[in-house]
Amino acid sequence: MIPSRRSRLNLVLLLLYWLAIFVLAHIQIPKIIYKVHVSDKTLHFMVYMILVFLLWSALNPYSRVNWRKSRVWWTLFIVVWYGVIDEWLQTHVGRSCDMMDFVADLVGAAACLLILTFLGFWSASLAVTGVSIFLFANVAQAHFVTLLPTINAAIGLFSYALFTYLWIQNLDGLLVQKSPGIKWTVLSLTVPMALLAVVKFGSVFLGRTVSLLDIISSAAGIVAVVTAVFLLRFLLSRGTDKIVGFEKIK
Repeated sequence: MIPSRRSRLNLVLLLLYWLAIFVLAHIQIPKIIYKVHVSDKTLHFMVYMILVFLLWSALNPYSRVNWRKSRVWWTLFIVVWYGVIDEWLQTHVGRSCDMMDFVADLVGAAACLLILTFLGFWSASLAVTGVSIFLFANVAQAHFVTLLPTINAAIGLFSYALFTYLWIQNLDGLLVQKSPGIKWTVLSLTVPMALLAVVKFGSVFLGRTVSLLDIISSAAGIVAVVTAVFLLRFLLSRGTDKIVGFEKIK
């Protein structure tokens, strides 16, 4: 059986992501992490939530989690043993093996499988991305914006652009008319902007630092994706109209 395009793309993303987290877990912790007092338990939760989503999506790109099927338990088995081996290997690179880190890994994996139980691919990807954005923004006692403003702004730009794209994919399943217009534009902007507001208000409530650059870059990512999709669909619709009109004239 030839893997689908979505399955191949998810597999590539999974391999790149898995390689990245493996390397990052087996090098010395950067000093910047100590300076901002990052909650490593929150990071473990987020990292394994994303890992399980990519793993499940690569192996089962069109299926929800069914706990009566063996594939979900095999997925959990793979992730659990990877977590065990990962914690053990860290003792050989000058880092500690922490049981609570492993527990956070399991909770993140279980949370993702629970999301995939009730939501399809696009909805689940939207939920996982939204949760990750909120957690990353509030994962440290001192916000990254105070020490790495440019990198933090770039992360905000990319993450909100990704969330907006995923939201538009979900929106396409809800709307009968997918062509760009005022209603489509408003709906495309509303949920990503609402997430941005929730994340920033949450940061303020938790005593984190929020900068104007961070807000502007995140909003720019949202607007950029909506504008790009709007223009692309508008041009495609115009091209289709011209073809149909030419056929009618003939």
